[in-house]
Amino acid sequence: DPVRVPAPTVHAVDATGAGDSVMAALVAELLADGEPTAPADWHRRVAFALRVAGLVCESPGGAVAMPTRDAVHRRFAD
Repeated sequence: DPVRVPAPTVHAVDATGAGDSVMAALVAELLADGEPTAPADWHRRVAFALRVAGLVCESPGGAVAMPTRDAVHRRFAD
């Protein structure tokens, strides 16, 4: 079954690099934590990747706007 993960609401100014940042963040999560074993694990990793893309869209400049892991956690504190 598909798992749907909503993108966060952001104040986008430049979508350059959004797709690349989603994939880069997802790959980084998979390398750091390994392959997910449950849908909730996929949900968490994809949600993080979408938050990274959201932050990239809030800054002009595409690749130079790539946030650090700490910046993502600060911006989207749960």
